[in-house]
Amino acid sequence: MSFVPVFLNLLLAALLITALAVGIRLERRLKDLRQSHQSFTLAVQELNAASVRAQAGLTQLRMAAQEAGDLLGSRIHQARELMEQLDSKMSAALELVRSPRLAADPVAAPQPLSKPRFLSEPAPSTSMPVRAIETESAASPRSRKPAGLDDDLFDEPPAQRDPDPRQMPGLKPGKPFGGR
Repeated sequence: MSFVPVFLNLLLAALLITALAVGIRLERRLKDLRQSHQSFTLAVQELNAASVRAQAGLTQLRMAAQEAGDLLGSRIHQARELMEQLDSKMSAALELVRSPRLAADPVAAPQPLSKPRFLSEPAPSTSMPVRAIETESAASPRSRKPAGLDDDLFDEPPAQRDPDPRQMPGLKPGKPFGGR
């Protein structure tokens, strides 16, 4: 046998093995490419669905904004009408107050507004004893009972006084929480 046919057969076998290895590698790459293509297709479909949902949301948002704008516009229009009515009534009231007929008749003239009691009196200081505040509230005209009410109708227990903390056992003077 000669070396040429054996050499050619060995060369052909090596080329076939190399072609087989390249084919296997190419098959793996094509498989990965198909999977990536399928995942890309799924991603594009999900993106398309998300854009459809976003478009629907934008449409609803536009409609809601339009409704809110219409409602706000109608309320502004109503507020302007009410403001104009109030201005006209205020000007009519001011003209009525400034009229010479009311200046001559003191009974029909409006009385000047007095300051509310809570604004005209100074606020009690925090250092004021509790008993002083109670006596002030008892002396106020709102806390007095009307003269015609019968006291037997109202069964109220006598007012309980809190014990003096300075006389309670276990408390030492000068220490608010009875410390030792």
